[in-house]
Amino acid sequence: YPHFSISTTGSSLRLLEKSFYEDPEFSKTKISVIPAWFNREGYIAAMADTIAESCDKFADPTAPTIFFSAHGLPQTYITELGDPYMEQMKACTRFIMDALRAKGYTN
Repeated sequence: YPHFSISTTGSSLRLLEKSFYEDPEFSKTKISVIPAWFNREGYIAAMADTIAESCDKFADPTAPTIFFSAHGLPQTYITELGDPYMEQMKACTRFIMDALRAKGYTN
């Protein structure tokens, strides 16, 4: 997942860790974890390019409204547990829109 959340990335990492300790063969595997990559240049560029390609299908590529959607979280994940998902989503959306604007998309 590009954005870290206790409810998605965290649960997947917990399952990975459980399997790692329970399976002797699997535990020999070298594992590297990248907890989030929402701000990586390549990811931002790929998302902006994909959105631009979709916009280009319209007679006026600046006509479509670009809408971002994200899953919800219990408020306590954010306020009590410090889950970074919401802030990472806001930042990622800003990065993608900045990349689109740099390409001339004013949607």
